[in-house]
Amino acid sequence: MVPDRKQHISILFGLGFFCSLLLNPCASLAATLLNSEVGISIHPRTLIDALKQGSGYSTFLPTLLDNDQAWVIKDSAEPQCRSGIQYLCKGDWHAAAGKFSLTLSRNPKNAVAYEYRAIARAFTALYEGKDVTKQLDPHVTYEEVIGQQALSDASSAISLHPQCGILYRNRGVMHESFSKADLATSDLEKAVRLAPKDVRCRASLAARYSNLQRVQEQISECTAALSIQPQSSLILWTRGEGYLSAGKYAQSIKDLNDSLKLEPFYLTYFIRGTDMLALGQRQKAMSDFNRAIAMNPAHAKSYDTRGCLYFVQNQLQRAANDHTMAIKLDPTNMIFWLNRAHAYFEMGRFTEALADENQCIRLQPKYWRSYNTRAQIFERLGKINMAIRDADTALSLNPRAYEAYRTRASAEMSIGDFEQAIVDTHHSRELEAALAGQPPDSEIISGQIVHSELSDLAHQSVAESKRMFHLPARRDIEQAIAGFSKVISINGRAVEPYYDRALMYFSLDQPDKAREDLKCFLARSPRNESFVLATLFISLFSRHSKGNPQAWPTADLSGVEQIATNSPFLKALVKFQKNEVTVPKVLQAAGQKMEDQARAHYFIGMHEQLAGKEALAAKEFRWVIEHGDPVLDEYLLSASALKLLK
Repeated sequence: MVPDRKQHISILFGLGFFCSLLLNPCASLAATLLNSEVGISIHPRTLIDALKQGSGYSTFLPTLLDNDQAWVIKDSAEPQCRSGIQYLCKGDWHAAAGKFSLTLSRNPKNAVAYEYRAIARAFTALYEGKDVTKQLDPHVTYEEVIGQQALSDASSAISLHPQCGILYRNRGVMHESFSKADLATSDLEKAVRLAPKDVRCRASLAARYSNLQRVQEQISECTAALSIQPQSSLILWTRGEGYLSAGKYAQSIKDLNDSLKLEPFYLTYFIRGTDMLALGQRQKAMSDFNRAIAMNPAHAKSYDTRGCLYFVQNQLQRAANDHTMAIKLDPTNMIFWLNRAHAYFEMGRFTEALADENQCIRLQPKYWRSYNTRAQIFERLGKINMAIRDADTALSLNPRAYEAYRTRASAEMSIGDFEQAIVDTHHSRELEAALAGQPPDSEIISGQIVHSELSDLAHQSVAESKRMFHLPARRDIEQAIAGFSKVISINGRAVEPYYDRALMYFSLDQPDKAREDLKCFLARSPRNESFVLATLFISLFSRHSKGNPQAWPTADLSGVEQIATNSPFLKALVKFQKNEVTVPKVLQAAGQKMEDQARAHYFIGMHEQLAGKEALAAKEFRWVIEHGDPVLDEYLLSASALKLLK
């Protein structure tokens, strides 16, 4: 998410003015404007009105310069310059700029006049820049004209004092305000080189790195600033936000807790709530989002993120209500529409979900996730060709979007194209495995939570798929085998297809081919969940093999039990195969996760079938057919086994 120009100018007149007064009673306003990447939206008038309260400008404006330097004292003493500063403190930009211009007409080397006229002009650009009555050139806005004049004044001040770090800091934030990103970074980095112990320079550079998503550098600058001024709620907040972006949630929470001790603030609660959500501490996350909303009922992203939390708690109407409130506060934020579409989808309100997705695409035509979700909606509405088209578009925009492969596979399966569905399913699995452990999408990093980051949306098409999916005949299993073979021929390093094809061969009573595929799988597979399952099937089939059990690979159940330590379900399955636990214990360990339940019933069914207990086996396979997800292999295999038993 790229902040707009007004947000950048807000950073200038929040962070720029306030970073030097980190313990000031108004420091929370600085925090508000510190980093637009987390969704701060403070109207400029709010900032200006806040500054007018109490000592306002008279306190903050002089902090843009180092008032103890001789040239600052000398330049500020000129009568017209002093008068300009007084007007600036009252918020009269035009009168202030006039006084500074008069000063410069008499003394063109007054750097203070240049710097403060730059500030006056930048405020004017912020506050009046959209006034078309002041636009002299139809091709150039008034804001652009005044902004360029502000930058010119800032450059003049630097030319008079080229070794003054704070002047580079001020111009750097102005460059960012007027979308000159490279120049902004250059100026802010030079400011830190010239003034390495100036907290203002380091804090501004940290904010710049945050906008660039250069998280480690953001954290480093904040750490350096805290070594100079450790009791700063603002810098603690900024570093906490950086740790969140880096996925270091515990460190983020510590910084945010320290910041809250110094000063309670709604954005601190919002960021801490996002940390808690990432850690799965939903109750604490809800508490923080509620506090953020109570402190600032106009913060749209607090509503939206709380809506995401309601979503994963299956409180769908509450989720939709919060997303609706977020949309009312900021109708230009595409993520809010996307999240409400997900809520409507889960509620079965497909027409409303489709309308929201269409709005997402109007707001941001190149966002792949919108097309992926709309594809799922089209599938539910029976518009399969349109679903596949949207999934194709999503993949063209993001070829590594494994969710889109999964969506397309579901649509292909619904029209009986099993071979292509299997190819897409395995592309999805391989990409998901390759991306495991990598940082989350930018929505999370930027504080933009989308439901698909919190809950697997694949289950959304289950009910419709069950309705359209027919129990497979032998040719369907053969077609599935052809699909796995195609994946293997396309990708010589493929691993999972050997395991899946082996199970298909078992369903066709071809154990020799199954055995060879399992050997290939075990030789290539990392020691993960699939390795455990493959070992369990080897143990199961070798135990009941009609031929020579010695031909099967060795099934090291004790070894895989150690691998399965982090999964109570897999551990229970291994113990079941070792005759150490009963069927009820396995089903209890499967919990509420549909995939684990389906695997449990399928494995138990195969165990009973190979033991000659066909009635019990049929009962287990029937459970998978009635309750399982047709996207899972267990569904297909159970259906096949059930037909064979019949």
